[in-house]
Amino acid sequence: ELIACEQPHTGRITALGYNRDKKLIATAGGNDKKLVVWDLPNMKIVSQGVTDKKVVALELDKSCENVVFAEKSGEVFSKPLDALDTPAKHLLGHISSLTAMVISEDGSHILTGDRDEKIRISHYPCTFDMLGV
Repeated sequence: ELIACEQPHTGRITALGYNRDKKLIATAGGNDKKLVVWDLPNMKIVSQGVTDKKVVALELDKSCENVVFAEKSGEVFSKPLDALDTPAKHLLGHISSLTAMVISEDGSHILTGDRDEKIRISHYPCTFDMLGV
């Protein structure tokens, strides 16, 4: 059954994150650069904000307190879930464009991959402490 809901994105969705425990979905739009967090199953908007650049990957952290997102430019940022309109906190960066990002199941690491075939494993939320490159 389809659920009618608001349409905050003006273009296609470029990234999607999901938290099964809290029943939340986060979406990012390409050209509109919007971050939107939805409550399931009723598809009501919980929070929304805008990023500076296009998002290629996003995740909700294990606690669902932050939305972590990777921009095509190679940078990873986070914003508090309940305040997506606030400035983003810089977490880490690659020299090349990012192609993928995930947070480990236990929420303790961020894994990122870039166009130059480099994979970086960083502790989360203390991303300056890298486990491997």
